[in-house]
Amino acid sequence: MLDTTAGLHLILVPKSGFLLSEHFEEALTHTLEDAIRGSGAVLYALSVRADHLHILLSVEGVHGLHVVLDTIVESLQGTISGSERSMSKFRWDQGVHVTLLPPWHIEIMASFVRDQQRYHRTHTLEQELDEVFRPNSINFDDETEQESTLCVN
Repeated sequence: MLDTTAGLHLILVPKSGFLLSEHFEEALTHTLEDAIRGSGAVLYALSVRADHLHILLSVEGVHGLHVVLDTIVESLQGTISGSERSMSKFRWDQGVHVTLLPPWHIEIMASFVRDQQRYHRTHTLEQELDEVFRPNSINFDDETEQESTLCVN
């Protein structure tokens, strides 16, 4: 039987003017677990940085994945915007950076996600995206890129 398990690594970036607090991590973990319940996805790691959020899941197949992604993004946004008055207009920046991983890379990426605090002592978010995630990205034309909510690697 063919193993259809894959790793799904997401990076969400707050819209300009908003910063995430590490104290959101527990609430976002609960929100994420609720959002993926029943989808076949399993949360492996989550890391909250001021300027971005990493999520690593394992998923069974890709059927219905766009629904799971939409649910995750909307649920997390709702939790943050409802957390405190200063975040009431919180929104994610356009696009979600998505990387699909083979099952044998899930634990490697989980270590990377869990080690974000140390990693970002010497790297900015842009450096991380350029060095780690964009080298293999799919480039879309300008029109398609503006319509897309996902940046797939």
